[in-house]
Amino acid sequence: MNTLTIHYQLSEMLVPLGTIGAVLATVSVVLTCGIVAAGRDEVGLPVAGWLVGTLLSLAAGFSDLRPTLFSIAGGVTMAVFIVVALLIRRNGLRRVVRGH
Repeated sequence: MNTLTIHYQLSEMLVPLGTIGAVLATVSVVLTCGIVAAGRDEVGLPVAGWLVGTLLSLAAGFSDLRPTLFSIAGGVTMAVFIVVALLIRRNGLRRVVRGH
C-alpha cells in the first residue's frame, strides 16, 4: 500500500467523524446561547458538548479543515454572545439599583 491509498482510506473514515463532531459542537453552541439568553447560568454541559465536538472535528483536520473551522467559529460566537449577555445583565442591574 502506498501513502496515497492510506490517506484516502483514513479520510473516508475520519472526515465523517469530524463532520459529526462539528454538528455536535454547533448544536451545543445553539443550546448554550439559548440558555444564556434565557437568563440561566447552567452552561457546563453544553460547553462540554462543544469541547467534545471540537475535539472530534479535529479528526478530519488532516484532510478537510471545514469541520474544525466551523467548530472554532461556533466557539468564538458562543464566547462573544456570553460576554455580551453578561454585560447587558450587569448594566441592567446597575440601572435598577440607581433607579434610572
